[in-house]
Amino acid sequence: MRIGELSKRAGLNIQTIRFYERKQVLREPQRTSSGYRCYESADLERLIFIRQSQMLGFTLREIRQMVELHHQIARLPSNGAHSRECRTLATMTQEKLSVIEEKIAALKSMRRELRGMLRQLESQLPRCPGKPANLHRT
Repeated sequence: MRIGELSKRAGLNIQTIRFYERKQVLREPQRTSSGYRCYESADLERLIFIRQSQMLGFTLREIRQMVELHHQIARLPSNGAHSRECRTLATMTQEKLSVIEEKIAALKSMRRELRGMLRQLESQLPRCPGKPANLHRT
């Protein structure tokens, strides 16, 4: 498939796809005799993986590293020879999970602080006789 179709199917801008190629997160595709890029379904799968990984907070560098580890695992026999690569992937995933959990804790703390501030501010405002008391509280 050509880059326009890949772009539509992946839900990504053509320039984004080219950027991923330059950053070596997406392989450089074969070209037709007239110079058009020619992509495979594996490229679409890779783009979906890249988008999902970015939404989970992984950087392009980390994604490239995960892809390389995945290729190493795929080339090794399935007799446990790939355990080092799997441990590396598990470590990367655990580190990202820890960062996300820290952010969640910080956001929950910020929410508590803001709710308290809002309650304090609302208690100091004069009440409009026609306004219900708890209209703005969440």
